[in-house]
Amino acid sequence: MKNTPRIFFQLLFAACLFTAVSISHAAAPGALESYLKIQDALASDSMDAVAASSLEISKSATSEKIKKAALALSKAADIKSTRLLFKSLSAEMLTSVNHKAPSGLSIVTCEMAHASWLQKAGPVRNPYYGKSMLECGEVQK
Repeated sequence: MKNTPRIFFQLLFAACLFTAVSISHAAAPGALESYLKIQDALASDSMDAVAASSLEISKSATSEKIKKAALALSKAADIKSTRLLFKSLSAEMLTSVNHKAPSGLSIVTCEMAHASWLQKAGPVRNPYYGKSMLECGEVQK
């Protein structure tokens, strides 16, 4: 009984450490930065840097699912298929951060696209509809 508080705090520390390690490990800074470039390009109706950024993610990500989604995205031929494949990458990226936005980022959901994404905190910039519905989406709390 004497060791109960000590054991409790050790378990609490271990849980916090595991959470911090899993978030930072899965969402490697390089992969996240490249992901945000893709999100921004698609919100601007552009495919500039999508292939290069997707390849960068496939090289730097630690998750095989993220690598696979990024590699598929790098081969997209048009903006419609790029946006569809970005949904898969976004779902994996959100899983990698445990559906909690890292500092300076927001998680946004577009009901019309039936999808969510990560973006820099600030005004909504919808990558699934681009300029036609740029602000369509709700920032998750």
